[in-house]
Amino acid sequence: MFCRENNVAKSRGGAFQLAVIAFGALANVQASAAASGDNNGLPLDSQIVSGVLPDEELPDETVRRGEIITVGPDTPFDSYNINHQSVLNVVGGRVDFVGVRNATVNIESGVVESGISLTDALGNLSNATVKNATGVGIVLQGVIGAINPGSSVSAHSSEVSGSGYGIAVGMWGALNIFNTDVRGFASQGKGGQGIFASGANVLIADNSHVTGDMNGINLVDGSGNGVVDGNKSVTVIDRSIVEGLGGAAIKVNQRVAFDIEADIAVQNQSELWSGNGNLLEVEDHSTANFNVDNSALNGNLVADDTSTLNITL
Repeated sequence: MFCRENNVAKSRGGAFQLAVIAFGALANVQASAAASGDNNGLPLDSQIVSGVLPDEELPDETVRRGEIITVGPDTPFDSYNINHQSVLNVVGGRVDFVGVRNATVNIESGVVESGISLTDALGNLSNATVKNATGVGIVLQGVIGAINPGSSVSAHSSEVSGSGYGIAVGMWGALNIFNTDVRGFASQGKGGQGIFASGANVLIADNSHVTGDMNGINLVDGSGNGVVDGNKSVTVIDRSIVEGLGGAAIKVNQRVAFDIEADIAVQNQSELWSGNGNLLEVEDHSTANFNVDNSALNGNLVADDTSTLNITL
């Protein structure tokens, strides 16, 4: 059930209690009792798990194509759907919903009231506020069969919040946040995940704080639409905090078609906070590679009987 080799601890179907200050050296990891099979009573989020879309066009009457659009403090409040290499600049302005496909949105000291959806698109946020009282704060997704599928968002000194999920990152997505707060609120049967990611690269850095009413981060299988490439999630938490108010700081689960693999690095005095005492929960035929360096952690690392947890301290 438990073995220790060099600086690596491996678990399959068990739980560990972790009370360490890890500075690249082997710390004390002790096996404890039972595995956890609880899924917090939440349904699988089959529609958002894959984070990919079929190749379809937005309605012509709503789309701005090939334009550069600037929204300032005096611009009337409105929603924007942009496509075909358009650029939307929100500079000190306030908008409702923003839909971005094969285009770019830049928000500097601006406010988005009803969320951002990016499809094979690029987003840059600086001193921005993005919220959504009825859905995800920011969604990053890609089109199956696109030449360069997936979306990318970089956020600096910003705030993002959403109902159910703060940020959802689909297949081939890249999310990089710096000195940014992300919050996922519980709503309509969803427990509240700060960041929900499937087959994506996520960097949480420079005093960022990710909070979910249930889990801080939820990593899931992205193969729901038959996609077999890019199902591995890579998450780096650097000098930041990830917090699950009611559940684990990080949860890996929701297998759809393929086993889940996740690389998770916690480094440079980062912290994981949890409401149930579990820093990491690994379930549903998942493999998590958990690396801790120069960070103080206190809590449990849990894997169910179907999953594998590799720990490097």
